[in-house]
Amino acid sequence: MKESKKDLTVGTTVAGQPIYVTCYTIDSEKPGKTLYLQGGIHGGEITLHMIREIYNYIKQNISSGKVKIIPFANPMGWAQKAYTYTVGKFSDKTGEDFNRTYGKTTINSSTVAISNAILKECEEADFAIDLHTAHTSFPHTITFDENVLPMVKIANIEYNRLCYGSEEYKSTLGGQLTKMGIQNFTIECGSHDDINDEYTINVVKGVLNVVAELGIINSKPQQNKMRQVAFSKSVSFYAECGGIVDFKKQLGESFKKGDVLYTIMPANLQEEEHIVKADFDGIVFRFAKTHIYNSYDEVMRVFRLEDLKSI
Repeated sequence: MKESKKDLTVGTTVAGQPIYVTCYTIDSEKPGKTLYLQGGIHGGEITLHMIREIYNYIKQNISSGKVKIIPFANPMGWAQKAYTYTVGKFSDKTGEDFNRTYGKTTINSSTVAISNAILKECEEADFAIDLHTAHTSFPHTITFDENVLPMVKIANIEYNRLCYGSEEYKSTLGGQLTKMGIQNFTIECGSHDDINDEYTINVVKGVLNVVAELGIINSKPQQNKMRQVAFSKSVSFYAECGGIVDFKKQLGESFKKGDVLYTIMPANLQEEEHIVKADFDGIVFRFAKTHIYNSYDEVMRVFRLEDLKSI
């Protein structure tokens, strides 16, 4: 077994210092398949603790093929701070989402330079997994190709979003790898800027199950015993006015038609609280880590129970 570390230079700072993305490789030095794994394309998406567990497990148990890992795919996004919060989802120069520039050929774009360097590292991969986090949410996969669904089931994560042929994701890493014929899926590992032990265990086991299925490691962790459901759409609720939101339903909580989801307390002291009720049965999927909303901000995203299908 051989470990290696390579810095992919994607530009320089004004002081002439290199801006680089670091790729780690664990090579069994035996024939086999190659997995590509990355995290951190957006600043504040904390997946390093999961990647370290995966890296150390594979290092001890690799039997064939190789694994390539980039734990921080976007050093520029992680450098964007506002007070104590890491805000690096969009380029502060171009306004581009760092995960929406794969496959583009924009000249003089540091964002595209990062994307192209990553795609180059993926060319030899047989399978790829992209780790993210999303607002306040629980783990779920995102797949772009129906043929990947058997591997998604092996990952054994409860919620799974099906985005076959989605225009929204065509310039993401997953969308471009699908176009290149490289099977892959994305895992939203939980809440942004957060560590959750339960979610960590589930995601690490899920990734290692895929690694084992590819024949790269010689042992397989025990799978969780959980249901798996798929969805292709969700429902968003937007603030009808600016104000302070009081959530009445929490992440993962089920609700019935007629239940109060949240209220909005407006600044106008002569105006009554706005009460938002559900008009269908569902589950709270995600919301942002704040109670402070302007008009038209997304307050909450939910599933309709009728839209969840077993896989």
